[in-house]
Amino acid sequence: MNLKYKKMLRGCLSLAVSAAVLVPIENAHASTWTGSANYGNAGTVDGDENNVGPFNQYHFGSGVILTSALTNPTVGQTVSGWFQSSVDSHKLQSTGQTVSASNLNTTGSGSGYELTLVSNFSFTVTNVDAFTGNVSFGNATGTSSLYFDTTPDYSFALDSGFDNGNLLLTGTISGGNGLLSPLFGIGAGQYSLNLLGSFGSYNSAVYNPGIGGANALFSLNANSSPLIAAVSSVQGHSVAGGFAATTTGTLTLTAVPVPAAVWLFGSALVGLTSITRRKALIA
Repeated sequence: MNLKYKKMLRGCLSLAVSAAVLVPIENAHASTWTGSANYGNAGTVDGDENNVGPFNQYHFGSGVILTSALTNPTVGQTVSGWFQSSVDSHKLQSTGQTVSASNLNTTGSGSGYELTLVSNFSFTVTNVDAFTGNVSFGNATGTSSLYFDTTPDYSFALDSGFDNGNLLLTGTISGGNGLLSPLFGIGAGQYSLNLLGSFGSYNSAVYNPGIGGANALFSLNANSSPLIAAVSSVQGHSVAGGFAATTTGTLTLTAVPVPAAVWLFGSALVGLTSITRRKALIA
């Protein structure tokens, strides 16, 4: 292993996430979508679902992101990534308040219903700077989906239960870029990834008013958590040899005044918060 990258990997991964959405429609100005979600119309239900609203933002509890290894990276190398998390609350941005959803399950077991999100993506190494050690990424592609499940069963330790149930939102990632940079002298590295794409469909029976033209904003904020110690794989992909970190985040719904518009998905992972990696990943 290249000594410079080995030293970097022995430190902490630093992640924080913000997001930006671009609407490819001339003179279209996005405004915040505010409405309700009747999960009793989601599909397979058992009677304990809520009609939640008004709200315009999903807040995610701890989740896990994993990317494949970047040891001795080379230009043209393909890097894969996977992310999964669960919704722990609905929020109304204008007030900052949590909106009641009494039967939303946030533990992955027991009664009620759960909302989970999975995303998978890939990107390529576009530049390796031998002087600074910076590694640049580009050409991101992938998918992202939000699920409703009336039987709470998600488990980070078992790596299961995140992509089952009824689809609420689904879309594609069609572009993006990023950077991996060693921060010499403080034992940490900075890792950033920006993703841009579109939510092409949503469950029209659930959301009121309908989201006939809309865009969505997805953002993550990295945090240090003991959760990572229990995780051995993400969406079936082993953490051994890769970058794994815990995250929290939000999915903000916004509307545009063009019925034919599609959902847009944008996210940016940037680093300022330290994430300690498992020893197994640097052996």
